[in-house]
Amino acid sequence: LAGDGGAYGGLSAALDAINAQYKSQNEALLDELQESIKDYREFVDPAGVFGQGTSSHIYRCDTDVVSILVLRTVNMGGPHPNNYWDYYNLNAKTGENLQLSQFLTMDEAMVENVIGRLHENYPEVEFDDAVLRADIPEIVAGIGWYFYEGQINLAFPEGSFGFGHAVGSLEVTVPLE
Repeated sequence: LAGDGGAYGGLSAALDAINAQYKSQNEALLDELQESIKDYREFVDPAGVFGQGTSSHIYRCDTDVVSILVLRTVNMGGPHPNNYWDYYNLNAKTGENLQLSQFLTMDEAMVENVIGRLHENYPEVEFDDAVLRADIPEIVAGIGWYFYEGQINLAFPEGSFGFGHAVGSLEVTVPLE
């Protein structure tokens, strides 16, 4: 985008706001790390690793939609890093956030589709279909999602459907309507 973003000024402003958000978050994390790393390395583990890696993945970028997934991997000295996913689905003309409901209707048929895909993707997990039928419409209203190869990927957060940390987050890809 050149200059003020031209016809894509709204998108340019939205992307600038997202970048500013990450810059602020990174600066706050660095300030926090500078304080905690001294004590950690002195009293816990002199080789402790601290830091954050961030990668951005653009899954759709056309004249209508820009769909971005940002992965942050944060090391705070523990036995493993923590991973965080942020999803941005923007109207390419205005920069406004798009709502999943604009592209997907969570009716009974779609709920059954999601249930089938959960079973297919995670055969080792013992799902209770009654719980899935009850929880999916409510959970979908607030989950992360992004466009993926002409479809929509739904990312159910850890803890969905009553499962704990060991099951982790669950994802399924469903067709666009």
